[in-house]
Amino acid sequence: LDAQWIVKFASSGGSSSNNSNGPTKDPILPRRQDLPPEAFLSWEEIVLSTHEGKRWGAPASDMFEPPGTLHIIALSHMWLDPNHPDPHGTTLRLLARWCHARLTKSLTRHYDCPRWGVFWDFGSLYQHPDARTGIYRTPVEQKLFLQGLGALASLFSHPHTHVYQVTEFPQGYPKEYNLPTNTNANVANYLNRGWPFVENHWSSIYKGREQTFNLCWDDPGNFGYAPSSWQRTAPLTPSKLEEALITKSFTNAKDDRPLVAKLYKSRFQTFYKTLTKMDYSNCGWNDHQVQDLAQVIAEGYTPAVGMIDLRDNILSVEGCRALASALESFRNRQLSTLSLRSCSIDDAGAQLLTPVLVQHVQEVRLNDNDLGVRTCQALAEEAGRKKKNKIALRKIHLSNNTAIGNDGLTHLAPLIATSLEEIWLSNCNIGDTGCQALADAAKGNSSAQKSSLKIISLVENVAITDNGFLSLCQLLDQCPNIEKVWLDGRITVSESTKMKLQQSVGGNSLVIHWMNPNIRP
Repeated sequence: LDAQWIVKFASSGGSSSNNSNGPTKDPILPRRQDLPPEAFLSWEEIVLSTHEGKRWGAPASDMFEPPGTLHIIALSHMWLDPNHPDPHGTTLRLLARWCHARLTKSLTRHYDCPRWGVFWDFGSLYQHPDARTGIYRTPVEQKLFLQGLGALASLFSHPHTHVYQVTEFPQGYPKEYNLPTNTNANVANYLNRGWPFVENHWSSIYKGREQTFNLCWDDPGNFGYAPSSWQRTAPLTPSKLEEALITKSFTNAKDDRPLVAKLYKSRFQTFYKTLTKMDYSNCGWNDHQVQDLAQVIAEGYTPAVGMIDLRDNILSVEGCRALASALESFRNRQLSTLSLRSCSIDDAGAQLLTPVLVQHVQEVRLNDNDLGVRTCQALAEEAGRKKKNKIALRKIHLSNNTAIGNDGLTHLAPLIATSLEEIWLSNCNIGDTGCQALADAAKGNSSAQKSSLKIISLVENVAITDNGFLSLCQLLDQCPNIEKVWLDGRITVSESTKMKLQQSVGGNSLVIHWMNPNIRP
């Protein structure tokens, strides 16, 4: 459907070229068969209106329409009547308000093609004229209807479409609605209805909060300025979703429940088979959602995934256990990156993850958690049990875990003789003793000269004094492959220490970065 037509139809009282009754007080969307030709956008018009970032002169950083955005909106809503989803026109008016905001925003941002297509099942798919009296779709209409059903998963899950959700009942429902005789009102809420439940899961497969909007909760005036209030749902395996559908409400459960399960399974398998990056950051998840995701990984649906981003969620021991168990299924596979930043992980949870982090993850981001000495000890012990060529871990981010301290770094120090390339320990309460532990580990290990270590960050560890810097000089002398050292420029460094640092740098490509540019060796 053409979004411009929807706005015009709703504002004109429902008048259209085939509406012999003229404008009505409350415009009601006609079914697909009864809509005029001007209600629709052709495929060519959809292609022409597709926004392609710089092609239309918009900046690539535009949150409102990121590059590649398709001008297609899929509407997910609850049917209020078995014969018509919106018998009082409340959904139509709400949708028209949002379409107007969307079109207006397109114009104010100087896009060349402010046209949007809207998929609304009742107006986009052919309906039975009157199934109660035995009047059904024609064979041609039935064929097109089935083709449309087959495309539903793509419309809702495609990474470049938008989804609008209507999750609340209108005022007066169901008391003020004249439902068909012998028909009980369906008062099941949005997520307890089969089709909306699956449509929400389809949307969650790829989309973030910039592409999915709840029309009942969000403000259309915030387009381009703030993400929506929608929360992304964790993926469910096809078998788990099919099990969940047993409790969901359907108008025609006998036919719709197996159909929905089949459509979900097909899209799910196709999508996750080729997915290389799982980005589920800042979803508001806890252990329950992480366990669902872990089941997807453990059952082998993600053979191509190389990066998992779960930062800014909440993982306790149970979530860490589920994730660790899932990653154990990788066998000879490795993740390039696992981000668990700001996940409130403590030592108990991290210890469960340690074996898979060392063996299956090249870069792990555990900064901004609640980790301490026990995590460092577990990492060192696990690495010590592995041969160097069996250790996957190359980069470890532990910044802003203030309980690590000198004792934690003392445990971690032997890792410099493994394949570790980067260690980030900013704001970890490290002082001179920790720096000496690094130097001792390098000095006492014949492999240090062949160490892969390239980057060390010790910013915001203001307890380091001249003695600590002299220990770092010893480390640099023993590990010639180090390229960058990040230090805190707020610390007063003596002239003799500055000279020693310069001598340690020597003719190598080493660069020492100071947080305060006014203090340099």
